[in-house]
Amino acid sequence: MVDEIIKERMLRELKKSLTDHWGNDNDSDKVLRDMFLTESGQCMPDGYLGEDVLVDIEDKFYFFLSAIRDQFEKYAEIYVQPSYEDTTSFFIILDNRLLYKNYWKAWNFWFESEADLVDEMYRIYLILKAKIEEAKMYAIIYWTGGGTEVKPLLDDSGSLKTFDSLFIADSAAEEIPESRVISISGVEE
Repeated sequence: MVDEIIKERMLRELKKSLTDHWGNDNDSDKVLRDMFLTESGQCMPDGYLGEDVLVDIEDKFYFFLSAIRDQFEKYAEIYVQPSYEDTTSFFIILDNRLLYKNYWKAWNFWFESEADLVDEMYRIYLILKAKIEEAKMYAIIYWTGGGTEVKPLLDDSGSLKTFDSLFIADSAAEEIPESRVISISGVEE
């Protein structure tokens, strides 16, 4: 049930982004169908090319990835290296940590059905979620004035917490050896 809710939210956010970007005169189902559910034989479907084809390709990939990323980690950065002749590479990075990378030829970036599109989005979502779960093993060493306190880096939803903190360490260690302490600010104690 939760999986279906996540899939529905991702699809809804993708449709909204596409419609907001490519005009309100197009209904969201039409824009989604034109962009992702129809083989156009070119890197962008007719009627959606702007002044710069590379920017249009970048937008198409970015909207797809942001609908996935925004389900749990809005601080992660999305990088798209568009190409209309070769493959478009894309990366999702959180705090200089690579969460996801892949490439796809823009000409072939479409799906046979809405179900196939959503399944691919959900597959990527699960990869990102696993990488974020890995990050939960890290914690903040928080200076309280009278000592230090260990707090999780991510909250239960997978979003980064904000702290006035200086150090990250592995929270799985009972005692945190100095070699495991990494300065966020670059200033070592």
